[in-house]
Amino acid sequence: AANSNGTSFAAPHVAGVAALLFQIRPTISPDAVLSYLQANARGYPTGTYCKLRDDCGAGMLDASDTVAALLLAVPPGTPNRSPVLNTIGAQTVAAGGSLQFTATATDADGDRVSFTASGIPSGASFDGNAGLFSWGYALPGIYFVSITPSDGAATGTSATVRITVTGSLPSGGGGGGATTGWDAMAVLLLVGSRWALLRRTRRPPRA
Repeated sequence: AANSNGTSFAAPHVAGVAALLFQIRPTISPDAVLSYLQANARGYPTGTYCKLRDDCGAGMLDASDTVAALLLAVPPGTPNRSPVLNTIGAQTVAAGGSLQFTATATDADGDRVSFTASGIPSGASFDGNAGLFSWGYALPGIYFVSITPSDGAATGTSATVRITVTGSLPSGGGGGGATTGWDAMAVLLLVGSRWALLRRTRRPPRA
C-alpha cells in the first residue's frame, strides 16, 4: 500500500461514495449527498497536519458510515414520496407594473425539487429550477397559472395561482404610441401634397 494526498487522489474516492448514495436513492439531491459525506466523515488523527487546522474540511471520507446512514434513513423498498407545493397566494398588480413571486415546495425525502408551469401570460417567464415567475410589464386581465412540483421521480399535486392585473395601460402603453397633433398635421400635409401632384399630372394638355 502507498500513501498519497491531493484533490486528484481524493476526488475519485468521494465520487465513488456519492455514486453509492445515488444507487440507494436515485433522486437524492447534490446538497443531500454533501451533507451525508460531511456528517459521517472521520475526525483527523492526533498529530496529523489537519488536526490543528480549520481549513481541511469536515474530516476524512468514511464510505461505510456514510452508506449506512443513508440506508437507515431510507430502508430498502421505501417508496419515494412526492414533493408538496407550498401555498402561493393570489397575486395582484397594476397594469403596466412588474410582478415576481417564487414557488417553493417541501420534500420529505430531502430531494431537490423543480417546477413546471402552464398558463404563463404573454410577456411573462417562469424559471423551473428556481420556481421564479417574472413579469416585467403586466397586461390588464385575470390569469390563472398552474404550477407543478417534481423531484425527478415523483410529481406533486399542482396548484393554480390567480393573477389579477387591475386598471388599464398608461397612455401609449403596449408599444403603440399615441398620435399627437403634430403627427396628424404631418399626415394631412402629406396627403394634400400627393393629391395636388396627382391632379397636376392628370390635367389635359392645352391646345
